[in-house]
Amino acid sequence: MEKFIEEFLPKIRENNPRVQYLLHRTYTDCDPFVVGEYTWMRHRKKRVTWRNEFQILSMVEEMMAHTGDYREGRL
Repeated sequence: MEKFIEEFLPKIRENNPRVQYLLHRTYTDCDPFVVGEYTWMRHRKKRVTWRNEFQILSMVEEMMAHTGDYREGRL
C-alpha cells in the first residue's frame, strides 16, 4: 500500500484535478481498503490486503472506469 501511495497516487491526483482523493491513515491494525464515493450516494469498497502496488492501481483504475450514473434511464 505504501508503494502505491508514494508512486501512483501523486500521478493520479495530477491527472485528475477535479476528483478529490482522500487518504485516511490509521495507527491501529486493520485491513486497508480502497473506497470510491460517487454521486447519488453510491460507493464501492475493495479490500487491498496482501496486494502489491500494481494490483491496487488496477483496482483504482477499474473503480474510475465505472463511475457512471447507474439509475434507470441514465447513461
